[in-house]
Amino acid sequence: MGGRHYLHSDLDSPSTEYAIDAIRRLEFFNGFFAVLIEVFVAFSSTANYRGVTITAVILVVAFLPMMFWVLSKKPPRLAAGVSKRLKVENRTIVTIFLIFVHVVLIGAITWAELAPHEQSKAAATSTQHAHEQVAVDGIHLPD
Repeated sequence: MGGRHYLHSDLDSPSTEYAIDAIRRLEFFNGFFAVLIEVFVAFSSTANYRGVTITAVILVVAFLPMMFWVLSKKPPRLAAGVSKRLKVENRTIVTIFLIFVHVVLIGAITWAELAPHEQSKAAATSTQHAHEQVAVDGIHLPD
């Protein structure tokens, strides 16, 4: 039977290249913003504002030049083009960037979980100082 093959797709057609380019752009922005939100979630229970700030700054500093690079590529150059300097496909560069962003996220989550909770240490220290001050004044507070 020589009928039409509706499930067959010509991956070399221009419309397919534009669609893959749009998917790569969406993947880039979605991947970055998802990781940025995850950083805030990872540090939300620790009150480690220094950690979330440092991690967010690293991500934004890496994101901005990459964003301008992605936006400078006219469709379908992001999906089908090759970098002149690195001699690597543009989509590979986007994938490497997203891997870097996820490695930073893994590091941030590890830092958030392993680092001592700064706010709880500060609260414990202030409670200890309050007990010491009250003991000096001659008043006894229950622990």
